[in-house]
Amino acid sequence: MRRALFACLLVTRAAVSPALAQDVGTCPPPAATAPPTAQQVQEGLAHARDRGFLWRLTKGDHSSYLYGTIHMARLEWAFPGPKTTQALREIDTVALEVDPLDPKTRQVISSGMKDAMVLTFLASRREGLELGYGIDAVLAGFGRAAKKRVVALETTDAQVRAGRAATGGGSVASLEKALDELESGRTAANLARMASLWAEADLAQPWGCRA
Repeated sequence: MRRALFACLLVTRAAVSPALAQDVGTCPPPAATAPPTAQQVQEGLAHARDRGFLWRLTKGDHSSYLYGTIHMARLEWAFPGPKTTQALREIDTVALEVDPLDPKTRQVISSGMKDAMVLTFLASRREGLELGYGIDAVLAGFGRAAKKRVVALETTDAQVRAGRAATGGGSVASLEKALDELESGRTAANLARMASLWAEADLAQPWGCRA
């Protein structure tokens, strides 16, 4: 399990991080381009605790797990705690919204990204959040490293269309609003707040964005 987790972080950082490398510039904090060291992985595993929302579904002799993930996270969140580790040991298939490590998926999502979306990802670095440590990407890397089946439940085209619809389809008004939110710092603050709520598995607090 430890070897698989170490390998999955190497795969994930190598595949996901370069997607934004050319857009970093000097203003947002740069990405941690190097994969975690063996010492960082050992320390991460030693201090790992369960984060996020994990449910077990059982029917007869069969069990499945539903795990709520986030697309951007901190390195220390990428190490599963005891309950999550046990779930990973038991499963034979990792089913994801989309497989972020699939080359075709990366190409479609990258080409479908709008500038405001890229700026949102970059602004998240101010809060220590990275795409390369996103939990769904880590799970995809783990599945490959542990020789488990990895499947996507949705198509990348559907994801891109949903993203465009959620942001007003790329209209001037929606772009201006997105840039205003970024410039004011509200975007990064809301993302950091929601990420923290996820990390603490806090369902009591409202998850809506704050104005």
